[in-house]
Amino acid sequence: MKAVHEALWRAHLGIKHYFCSQQCVDRFIAHPGLYTGHPKTGPSEKQKGRVQIKRHKILFSEPISTQSMAEILEAVRVMMGVKSLNAHREAFYVTYDLMEVSLEDIEKTIELTLGKIHSPMIEQVKRGWIHYTEECELENLAHPSKEGGCH
Repeated sequence: MKAVHEALWRAHLGIKHYFCSQQCVDRFIAHPGLYTGHPKTGPSEKQKGRVQIKRHKILFSEPISTQSMAEILEAVRVMMGVKSLNAHREAFYVTYDLMEVSLEDIEKTIELTLGKIHSPMIEQVKRGWIHYTEECELENLAHPSKEGGCH
């Protein structure tokens, strides 16, 4: 068994939770309700085995080099939740599980590897909308209700 790094844990509701990566710690901090159940509402969506598969195309304003493409592929493929990644010089096609990673997380990893993603304004607005809807979806999943209502 692999040793757990000291910093990869967080306490929530008096219970210490250990994680495999900083990505998982960050996801847990943002949405602990996705991963921990509650006596009133039962097991969390993740504990129930829920999977939210998403597919998106990430466009670049200009073709990227073969070396940059290889670096991005390596960085994104190791992320938890990334199911498939097809790369072309002008776009990436990614399939991922929203319960483990978001499009925004994937884009941040690409930006750390490549630099700022420059794309047409319409693509930026579209990506912003996707980020917003994914965040809303995660918030709703993280706060379950037995009654099924929104309040």
